[in-house]
Amino acid sequence: MSLMTYRLPGTIFRYVFSVSWLHQLVLVVLTVVTFLLEIAPLEIQRRVVNNLVKERPFQWVVLLCAAYAGAALFQGTTKLGLNVYRGWVGESAIRDLRRHILAY
Repeated sequence: MSLMTYRLPGTIFRYVFSVSWLHQLVLVVLTVVTFLLEIAPLEIQRRVVNNLVKERPFQWVVLLCAAYAGAALFQGTTKLGLNVYRGWVGESAIRDLRRHILAY
């Protein structure tokens, strides 16, 4: 495909769809997963406090605290991956648009 014969779509939404529709679907899935992972640390915090109030064995509280640390680390890593991937998709679209504009 020659750059001179390539016509840009009429709207920004058509351009985004033509350049990165598959990446946009992956971003939607990652966003939903990241949103759902927000719930896990809150639930674990609630259980830690409840177990401390009910005077459960200390080992159980330590185990829940370790689970909280793991959930928070996993959630943060997922959020970081989402942000890096979103930046890469945006930069790729910008690079493609600039390439076509400069060729025009």
